[in-house]
Amino acid sequence: MGSKHEYFDKFWWWRRGYDAEREPTPNLVISARRLDTPADSIEIKNATSGYSADPDHDWHSMLVGMRFPGSGCWEITGVYNDTETLTFILKVGPD
Repeated sequence: MGSKHEYFDKFWWWRRGYDAEREPTPNLVISARRLDTPADSIEIKNATSGYSADPDHDWHSMLVGMRFPGSGCWEITGVYNDTETLTFILKVGPD
């Protein structure tokens, strides 16, 4: 019987004009589907925020923790405010 491996990482999302102080819980939904073999898809709706108050290094971002049930090729899609979408492909797991 093989062992099950899970992979976890944090994903930072940026958008021009996003203000973490005004929107500490951003309306960001992340979904992931595995492309190389059948697997359950992932959906995350509990994004949080992060920012720097340092005036010389001002940045605001959205943050999501994702747990992948196994290694492989995953398509990640983020949708902000139900209108703006970003999709990318990610290899998860060991080289």
